Amino acid sequence: MALKVIYERCLKPAWSALNDRLLNIQTIPRTRWDAPEKSVCSDARGYGSCDYFYTYKLMRDCGLQPQDVVYDLGCGMGRLLCVSATRRVLRCVGVELVPELSEIARQNAKRMRFRKAQIEVRCDDCATTDLGDGTVYLLFNPFGPRTLRAVLNNIALSLEKNMRPVRIAYSRPLEEAELAATGWLSKATEFSTFFGNRVSFWSNQVQRTTDESNPLSKVTRLG
Repeated sequence: MALKVIYERCLKPAWSALNDRLLNIQTIPRTRWDAPEKSVCSDARGYGSCDYFYTYKLMRDCGLQPQDVVYDLGCGMGRLLCVSATRRVLRCVGVELVPELSEIARQNAKRMRFRKAQIEVRCDDCATTDLGDGTVYLLFNPFGPRTLRAVLNNIALSLEKNMRPVRIAYSRPLEEAELAATGWLSKATEFSTFFGNRVSFWSNQVQRTTDESNPLSKVTRLG
């Protein structure tokens, strides 16, 4: 317990400040940001940021590829968004419901160092925004089960129009049962941080069919 207190009060703030300075961004909140009131499903959670100590491991375990479009859902000030943009991917999109936070994320994206990918920040609701081109979705426990269910349905509907492999990295996965209940997502792996926080990784499963007569059926969802 004493070690955790030292970590939370000393090591974590120092490491966060160092990484923010290195990337030339500001993701350490100077005030408390409560859950937004206008979310479609009314279960959005207050602002939190993924610990830099395991942000980089999360990125490695996502297996990002040059063709990936990465969505940071509930991006807040854009820490995960900016770190993902230091990887060679096609595009990074942050979705944040709170206008003030989305503007901070937008400014961070403009001035960050080491950017290798295009960044877009949307002030929108993750339950209703267009997620149809995403291949990787990052969540840092941004909302409760109703919104998560809507987000997963949003992605599933997009797969009916554009079948593709997708991965979801879910940090602090309090509503993990919602992913398991979809029938089209399977847990690939997970890891735990030193103080017990988990990150789980999920993906759909796709296979090639032999039906050459219909190009839309060349990729079929399993499960």
